[in-house]
Amino acid sequence: MKKILKWVFSIALISNLSIGTVSCSTSNINNEFDNKINENTKSKTIVVYFSWSNGTETMANYIANKLDVKTFKIERELPYSSNYSELSKDARNEAVNNLRPKMKEYPEYINNYDYILLGFPIWWHVAPMIIGSFLEHYNLDNKRIFPFIRSSAYLSEHLTRALNFLRDNSSKDAIIEKEVYSSSRNDVDNWLANTYLDKVKTLE
Repeated sequence: MKKILKWVFSIALISNLSIGTVSCSTSNINNEFDNKINENTKSKTIVVYFSWSNGTETMANYIANKLDVKTFKIERELPYSSNYSELSKDARNEAVNNLRPKMKEYPEYINNYDYILLGFPIWWHVAPMIIGSFLEHYNLDNKRIFPFIRSSAYLSEHLTRALNFLRDNSSKDAIIEKEVYSSSRNDVDNWLANTYLDKVKTLE
């Protein structure tokens, strides 16, 4: 019995040490980003995203927590169906007809941000049409948009269409920065460090 208890205690101790190591590692990473971004830059940065299956939402929250900035979730006024088949028909109809579904809300505070980290999945080989609704509603001149994009296939032609869609539907002088086209946190971290941080540091 004593051997069993000793074994259980050892496993628990190892687990706690592992959790502590992960927590410290995460904390160190967050501190690293925190030290590189001044409060003025944070106040100018927001993570805006559209998510149906929560995959993009998870990534958006990860980025927002890392940078210690706010988020805004794009939602359709008439919610998309939770049934995948129904959703697929709806999304295809919007894409084929180049529709702009009405958003649930259009907060004015979006205008206060200069750096918009914009997240979305690929739907029907392009960005969801509701991303066009967001881009066309706001005057994004001289604002910098950093796309983070998820996909089930990660085909280069889908990325090209999505980026062209962003450029075609944003304000004339909006600045579309280098994207990250991946669901890997390592890729996202590198993108934040080498694209977002590098850019904002030169503008601070």
